Amino acid sequence: MVGPLGRVDHMGAFFHDLRTSLRALVRSPGYAAACVTVLALGIGANTSIFSVVYAVVLKPLPYPNTNRLVFVWEKLPSLPNPIGPRMQAQRVAYVEWQRQSTTFSDMAAFQEASLNEAGVERPRTISTGFASANLLPLLGARAPLGRLFRAEEEQKGSDRVVVLSDAYFDKRFHRDPSAIGQSITLGRADYTVIGVLPSRFHLPAIYEGEDQKKPEVWLPLSRLWNRPADDSAFQLYVVGLLRPDVSLAQARAVMSGLQASLHKSDEERYVTTDANVFPFSVEDKSPELNLALYVLLGAVGFLLLIGCANLANLTMARATRRAREIAIRRALGASRGRIITQLLTESLLVSLAGAAVGVLLAQATIKGLGLYLPVPRPEDIELNWSVFAFAGSVSILTTLLFGLAPAITASRSSVNEALKTRGGGGASAALSRSRQALTAAEVALALTLLCGAGLLIRGFVKLVQAGVGFNAAQLAVVDVDLPEIRYPDAASRARFYD
Repeated sequence: MVGPLGRVDHMGAFFHDLRTSLRALVRSPGYAAACVTVLALGIGANTSIFSVVYAVVLKPLPYPNTNRLVFVWEKLPSLPNPIGPRMQAQRVAYVEWQRQSTTFSDMAAFQEASLNEAGVERPRTISTGFASANLLPLLGARAPLGRLFRAEEEQKGSDRVVVLSDAYFDKRFHRDPSAIGQSITLGRADYTVIGVLPSRFHLPAIYEGEDQKKPEVWLPLSRLWNRPADDSAFQLYVVGLLRPDVSLAQARAVMSGLQASLHKSDEERYVTTDANVFPFSVEDKSPELNLALYVLLGAVGFLLLIGCANLANLTMARATRRAREIAIRRALGASRGRIITQLLTESLLVSLAGAAVGVLLAQATIKGLGLYLPVPRPEDIELNWSVFAFAGSVSILTTLLFGLAPAITASRSSVNEALKTRGGGGASAALSRSRQALTAAEVALALTLLCGAGLLIRGFVKLVQAGVGFNAAQLAVVDVDLPEIRYPDAASRARFYD
């Protein structure tokens, strides 16, 4: 369109194309509904899986200085991966690491255990985290209600305090702010509630994403040590913040040398001869799960490509019926570029409508995916701006995939032949060749996807048939957790089991 003073009004031309496209789609409700349905299913599936991929693989960990946060382990080469290179630390080693290591700006530790809850109508076993006073601040936690641990509360006699997770605060106190200062009983000991953690706070997973600790309440680390034998037990997960001038390789070398020196000084007290350091980005991510999610994303991507090939064929057929209309526009002076733009605008409207419905479908399915997929933090799976950007990009891509080829082919149709006929005879030869090519591509994509699905099914059947190596019928596993206050030593625990 040409505006005042002969300038081209691109915005006016765009809105004109939009109005024309809307009228064209309203005149073809069956075509529009079919396209929107196919795209909604394809884009919805891709958006759902991408939301999982983003939450598990791509989303950065929510900690300050994430690239400098590491786990420090003792190392026992005789044990297999991932346990051998990642032995929990002894308390005696942890204390010396804090005192002697020069590679860390800060170092903290935690452990998870179970304590029995009391003083409620239905007591249950509570997953309890034991943390050094600096752990939660090191991971960027701030208490929206109350406060976190102080350094003096990590000492015996001052450590009867508890910080609640947001989930426990909601379940036990129904988000009543007066919970601060109240007392709860865990493992036959009373603790005063001093704070509540944010709802989004979580620990990183460990062992390459295999283990996700989710304590419901947090106690000072000193509450974990009740007898002399605890000093040498392998029970601490140690978190370190590398100094800005220290690399991961340097930290590994220093910690390995330090642990070897400790072992040499007292072989009975410091059992292992080596230490290991892994960044959060390695501990929290599972290579096997990441690969499986990418394969799943590729599979739904193939489904979308097949849907686009179907829609391209449908659009080709529609272009055949519109060949006379297109020829008249060209005869009146419309350029090939204007014809292509007009047809692409129609495809863009359909794609955006399909994307909108697809996002609604994704919203309805992502929570279910979190329940059935083995991801460490299903609560992180959500629709966010990154997922919306992905859905928008996919809608633009689908516009090109199913709209560009038909638009170019239709713009090349013979004007004279199309005007001589009532149908689309002038465009039939070019359109026929394009539709044949699209059909071949669609069959190839479907065959690839089918072969992949067949291999997955065969592998699953073999896995199911392999069994566990023994007859598991009518067998059960019972986990008994004895409170240390009542059973403080091996003899008392042995009497219980006898």
